[in-house]
Amino acid sequence: MLLAGGVASVRAQFADGFDPNANGLVDVVVVQPDGKILVGGDFTTLSPNGGATVTRNRIARLNPDGTLDTAFDPNASGSFNHVRSIVLQADGKILVGGDFTSIGGQPRNRIARLDATTGLADSFNPNASSSVYAIAVQADGKILVGGYFVTIGGQPRSAFARLDATTGLADSFNTGAFGVFSIVVQADGKILVAGDFNSIAGVGRNHIARLDPITQTADSFNPNANSRVYTIAVQADGKILAVGDFTSVSGQTRNHIARLDAVTGLADSFDPNANNPVLALAVQADGKILVGGGFGVVGGQTRLGIARLDPTTGLADSFDPTGFAVYRIALQSDGEILAGGDFTSIGGQPRNRIARLVSGGPPAITSANNTAFTVGSNGSFTVTATGVPTPTLSESGALPSGVTFTPATGVLSGTPAAGTAGTYPITFTASNGVGSPAMQSFTLTVNPPPQAPAITSANNTTFTVGSNGSFTVTATGI
Repeated sequence: MLLAGGVASVRAQFADGFDPNANGLVDVVVVQPDGKILVGGDFTTLSPNGGATVTRNRIARLNPDGTLDTAFDPNASGSFNHVRSIVLQADGKILVGGDFTSIGGQPRNRIARLDATTGLADSFNPNASSSVYAIAVQADGKILVGGYFVTIGGQPRSAFARLDATTGLADSFNTGAFGVFSIVVQADGKILVAGDFNSIAGVGRNHIARLDPITQTADSFNPNANSRVYTIAVQADGKILAVGDFTSVSGQTRNHIARLDAVTGLADSFDPNANNPVLALAVQADGKILVGGGFGVVGGQTRLGIARLDPTTGLADSFDPTGFAVYRIALQSDGEILAGGDFTSIGGQPRNRIARLVSGGPPAITSANNTAFTVGSNGSFTVTATGVPTPTLSESGALPSGVTFTPATGVLSGTPAAGTAGTYPITFTASNGVGSPAMQSFTLTVNPPPQAPAITSANNTTFTVGSNGSFTVTATGI
């Protein structure tokens, strides 16, 4: 679980132009140090940013703009196909867990390590007997694995094991469990484990525990959740966030989300009270807490599938992208939010199962919708627009000869040529990747050139004494 990244988002959130368009569930989203994005799930195709459909079986790598990294294609396959966990090693190699039996061009049962460039599997082959849901790497490079397997790394290991990073063999670490969904290594090296189990390391621990990496024993940390814990994360202050199916933790009513004391495991006053299970969890750099899942209410507000919570009060803030069934949340280095799941719209846009939510505002054109130029005279008009980031401008429609539009400055200018007098309907468009582009119907009127005045009436008339007379002097000119 990615814990923090970048700056705090302070404006409304919208789905930007990043649109990989997966045809199936996205259950894993991981941001690489170079900004590229690894995604996993049960999808078989992507159609990035409205482009052609490309086959990618359960795992892919995206460029930051949402296009496909075409060189990376591990092609996970098998009778039960799903990529459930992706973790980066310090050397950049990619650990992958799930339900596959082939990946990276090799037979690999449910866990593999891939080359960071080619996506090919190396010799690391622990051969898990069943699903792998969670992977974490210790500071010494050893690899912790959780899931539903009963053998892995050549040894009987029930749902939890530690593997040699070179050989893939299981070491003596053998705590036993059933159904491990999330693993986090604390700064002191102790191992937080969460899932579907009721005992681990020979003691009763309901759904969450902490293990000593040397003695293999569970310490006194015992939150005692009454149902599954799907994801855990550690705050900067050491407190532990947990989300899942539970409705009670450490003897307190806590519906699907709780924060635990790092020593005692007791739930503190943080109580967002989600009305349905929470699956995804991430902590922003400012400490605010992002959650995703199948809920419709959390933090005292109606929030469909995704919300951001105040770390003190647990209340939901104004962040409200609405994206039901959000299963994974990751943060880019700039603080923008990546969401994966089973949704078909989020952040005000149609987005199939993966999207990026950006800080900003949609574009709006603020200048007048008409202006007038004159044949033979230089004219100028500036199109203005608001939005964050700054919108780019474009123009469509026929302009009179001698007049041009400069998108970089938004200036319509030039000297209309002879014979171009008339009305020109054109369209200006402002876009910034946030929400829908703003379009304005605009009218450019070109007036005829000036003409010198001329008197066109007769140069004489006759009136009669005692009778009313009238004569009209007429003139032309522009």
